[in-house]
Amino acid sequence: MKIPFFSWLFLLPICTLFVSFGTFVVSGQCLDNQRDLLIEMKNSFIYNSTLSTKLVSWNESIDCCSWEGVTCSDVGRVVGVNLDSESISGGLHNSSSLFRLQYLQSLSLADNYFSGSMPDSIGNLKRLSSIRLSRCNFSGSIPDSMANLTQLVFLDISSNSFTGPIPSFNMAKNLIWIYLSDNSFTALSLNGNLLEGVLPKSLSNCTYLEVLDIGNNQIQDAFPCYLKNISTLRILILRSNKFYGSVGCGRKNVTWPMLQIVDLASNNFSGKLSLKSFSNSKAMVADNKTQSEFNYLQYQTRVLLFRYDGGGLIDFTTSRYLDAITVTYKDRIPPSLGKLSQLESLDLSSNKLTGEIPIQLADGLIFLSVLNLSFNQLVGRIPFIKQFATFSEASYEGNRGLYGCPLKKECTSAEPRSPPRTFEDIHSKSGLLIDWNYLSAELGFVFGFGLIIGPLMFWKRWRIQYYKHVDDIFFKIFPQLYLLGGKYRRIRANRNGVQRH
Repeated sequence: MKIPFFSWLFLLPICTLFVSFGTFVVSGQCLDNQRDLLIEMKNSFIYNSTLSTKLVSWNESIDCCSWEGVTCSDVGRVVGVNLDSESISGGLHNSSSLFRLQYLQSLSLADNYFSGSMPDSIGNLKRLSSIRLSRCNFSGSIPDSMANLTQLVFLDISSNSFTGPIPSFNMAKNLIWIYLSDNSFTALSLNGNLLEGVLPKSLSNCTYLEVLDIGNNQIQDAFPCYLKNISTLRILILRSNKFYGSVGCGRKNVTWPMLQIVDLASNNFSGKLSLKSFSNSKAMVADNKTQSEFNYLQYQTRVLLFRYDGGGLIDFTTSRYLDAITVTYKDRIPPSLGKLSQLESLDLSSNKLTGEIPIQLADGLIFLSVLNLSFNQLVGRIPFIKQFATFSEASYEGNRGLYGCPLKKECTSAEPRSPPRTFEDIHSKSGLLIDWNYLSAELGFVFGFGLIIGPLMFWKRWRIQYYKHVDDIFFKIFPQLYLLGGKYRRIRANRNGVQRH
């Protein structure tokens, strides 16, 4: 039965009322997929049911938004999970359904007994603003994926067994609270913030610390002598702050045993600089008898000066970033320099470098804008590719054994180049050299002409049938051509009839 238009106008408010009522009833109830993820997470956990107060109460017959420890949004999405002190043990795996709760904003698993490392999948929960994982027995390094949590405001991962460097949270612009105490971190970088006041003396308790970078802040304090007792400290970056007073801690009980790099630039230090303050820093001196490893080049971001006369190669395989490097070095150029893909300036001039220029340099240093390999003892052809194809002759001068572009000097190796073959050499008495590329084209032309073009030219019946088939194909595709063809045939027939009479 057709409903009149005015009846539709009458029924519209009633339908709207029913839809609104249904929406009101459903609002706030847990969505099925959210409930399934929570149940899957519960089943994957190992926990003591006699000590648990939250997980044991989760029942599928009850709306999951009313479960203890679960918080939902107005539309039934899980936005908060709090399972503190639930006696959960075992590992938390990347495949856990916990990391598929895409709308989760708050996660608290404190005071449990997890084992192993924190999963990388935590970086999938991009809406997280609060994380509380203190006293969870986690170990290993903090996942770099946590840098993806741009909405993070509160982070507490204290009292675990985390080791290694702290990942960069430069994307978390709203991060206000961060608790990292009672761990075993080896690197702490707070570079490029607006930190003020004095440097906390509690840093001396970080006995595993290898790198401390607090550069580019507004810290106003004296030189931190209390850090000298950290036996593992290798890198100390204090540049661009407001440190004042004298540098050093006197000669009494001087330590800094492992210190390799110190950056004190752009501060307010005064007085004389006494190198005796770092007299125990034997790690700054390269051992000529062993291979030297420089694993912290990423913390020297402008110019790094090496004066090294050892016979071994420098190991750059673990280095991540460096703008410019000047090296005083003998022996061969280490191919591992090519690992510094962000390198912009490389000066190896006036050394005693021998051997060829490693192809790894030309292939890996894609941002190199300045190169100076002059006045060494390098030999071989210059790898004229990528950035190395942009440098002038001055970058390679003073190396008698180098040849090739951009040098005017050609190959001078002991093996002479063979002269180009002449026509007489090719067609010599020893036999005729056949170029099959040209011959195949000639044979193809002959066979094609003989099989197709020849019969069309010399066999009339073949030619008439060929034209007829071509016309039929065109008439099927373009019917209007058939009409024009019929008109043309009638005119031609009339003319032929007139000529006969």
